[in-house]
Order: sequence, then structure tokens, then C-alpha cells
Amino acid sequence: MAGTIKARKADSIADEIDALDRQIRERAWELSRTPHRRSDGAAADWLEAERDVMWRPAVELKQEGRDFIVSAAIAGIAPEQVDLTLTPTDLLLRAEIEHRHAAADGSVHICEFHRGRLFRAIRFPAPIQPGKAKASLTNGLLTVRVPMQETAATASGKPARRPARKS
Repeated sequence: MAGTIKARKADSIADEIDALDRQIRERAWELSRTPHRRSDGAAADWLEAERDVMWRPAVELKQEGRDFIVSAAIAGIAPEQVDLTLTPTDLLLRAEIEHRHAAADGSVHICEFHRGRLFRAIRFPAPIQPGKAKASLTNGLLTVRVPMQETAATASGKPARRPARKS
């Protein structure tokens, strides 16, 4: 399956990250207060809460020339389920995933399919041009290509000058 994904521009993704952090914190608190539950401490409760609230797909961020390319393994997700937000410094990938077993499916002995909220934030190593991002989903691999912001030197077509060395 292949499809194009629309990317939204935003000023910041801080509110989304703060909201997710609050949900994880609340879930970790619930876990820590569950009677008769074995806990290995606050860090273990936090990690379990993270797994309960969201899942993070495997990603790769690379640079080709003046473009950044982000690849994310999101098999089983249709293009219309993907919510992609870009700021001048960040990419935020979100989706809601459902995975259910019908009674007619028989007995399920192992199931490692993710379900729930996919959430992945990526910070670019240099500012980007969010409005020029191109995203596609092919065979479960999301690919987002976005150019770096132009500097005064690249916009004029002249190579950037380095300051002279002092001897």
C-alpha cells in the first residue's frame, strides 16, 4: 500500500508533549498506588506507564545534501490515520492504532501488535522549511523529506565565506 500524507505546519509541539507527559505521569501514579502489585520502583512504573499510554516506532533521521529524511516503521497504519506536524525545528508523528481479536480468530497465544497511541517527536539538527515537506507511506515505511532552511549564503547562491585565519 502506498499513499501521500499531508503535513501540517505549527509553531510548537510543546503542548502535545506536555499533555503526553501529564498522561504518563498520571498513569505511573496509578500504577504506584495499585494494591498487591509488584513494583520495581518509580522508574519501572514510569516505563510501564509509557508503554500503556503510547508506543514509539523505530525511526531513522539522515541528511542528504540540504534535505533531512525521516523514516519511521509504522506497518499496519493507513495514510489517513497518520497525523504529521512540522515546526521549524521538530517533527511530530501521531496516529491511533486499533488491533482487536474477534472471537472467530481462535485462541491468540502471542500478540505483539501495537495498539493505542503512536507518538514520536524528532528534533532536527538544523532548522527546516516545514511548508516544503513531502511525506509518503509505502509498505509500512513512512518517509518524510524536508529541506533545511535557507541561509543568506544559500539563498543568494553564493558560497558561504569563512573568516580569515589569524596567524
